[in-house]
Amino acid sequence: MLTRHLPRLMIAFTFVWTQYALCSSAVADAGDYPKFAGYFLESHSRIDSISESYTYRSKKGPSSIRLRRARNVDAEAASTIINNEVLAIQAQYSGAIAPYPDAISNSIELDRSLIPKLEDATVKGVFVKFCTTHLSLSKAHGVQSAKDVVYKGVLAWAYCTNQREARTIEVIVPTSQFSDKYKKFALDYICSSSN
Repeated sequence: MLTRHLPRLMIAFTFVWTQYALCSSAVADAGDYPKFAGYFLESHSRIDSISESYTYRSKKGPSSIRLRRARNVDAEAASTIINNEVLAIQAQYSGAIAPYPDAISNSIELDRSLIPKLEDATVKGVFVKFCTTHLSLSKAHGVQSAKDVVYKGVLAWAYCTNQREARTIEVIVPTSQFSDKYKKFALDYICSSSN
């Protein structure tokens, strides 16, 4: 039974570990980085020779923005990067084995309304994949129950042809403050020429 879920669990673990590593780096080496009005750069990390990640926090509250970009990649490499990130998000909602199987049940019950629904859009001639996400107090994906949802976000992926970059942006706000304006912001920003 466990071997059937092992590939999904490994993908989810890799994604979570990567997010932890990204948030633990120093800001000092960020150099020339994208700017967001009303937000300050909280952390920056170089993932490898082409990829880097930025986390911004609102100056006025608990909202934040996560930005990842892989520079100097072609469309095929960008597609692989984006598809792997989408798969990592989807794997977190594919069902989990209970920590103590057979004690009460064999699996953890998942609130199906929390599963991100992938959508497509074309913004200024750029194809964008995006979804609305539900996050925990620690701003982590994979929330299984509505009572654990503290934040809501918009997560978007695109290949920006002019910049030759695969980009991921996530705008995260408290659930009570969430509105469609955050989706518009994420989709408008993802391949803007200013960043």
